[in-house]
Amino acid sequence: TSDASREIRTELFAQILEGIAFLHTNGMSHRDIKPANLAVIAFDPPHARILDFGCATFSERTMYDSPGTIPYLAPEQEKGKYHDRSVDYWAAALVGLEVLGYKHRGRVDADQFSKIRTWLEDFAQGRSTHPMATCSKAMLQWDPEHRMTAQEALSRHLSAHRYHLQIKDQKRFGIPIERDVN
Repeated sequence: TSDASREIRTELFAQILEGIAFLHTNGMSHRDIKPANLAVIAFDPPHARILDFGCATFSERTMYDSPGTIPYLAPEQEKGKYHDRSVDYWAAALVGLEVLGYKHRGRVDADQFSKIRTWLEDFAQGRSTHPMATCSKAMLQWDPEHRMTAQEALSRHLSAHRYHLQIKDQKRFGIPIERDVN
């Protein structure tokens, strides 16, 4: 875990989701999102990148052909089954959970999935909802058709956080803040 503030880690997570949304908009699925394939270029200002496109595909649906890293594989990534781009949301959600402090080992099965959901509920108890937890919960759905997309996570849950961070940076650097007069 990084010494970076939760605010900075959330921004880095948002940038990874932006990268996934960009890939998907351009017809590509990464299929191996995991911490080792994500790089923090800088913490101030935050700058993250997605690396290693060796498992990437431009196919809408792909028969599982053993790409990816076992602890980050979605349930549908099994021999003889098809999967789509939503496997990137599943893996990004697991990365988000790790950034928040959840530790998982091995492939997520139904039992571990239940434990993750309970952990997310406990995480939210007694604190304001954290956007990374909200996004991870919405993207970590067993049924791929119910997973929130990266673009939806950005617009629904991370846009307010990012606006707050932008205002904070403007104040820190003495940049005038434009106000909407309408």
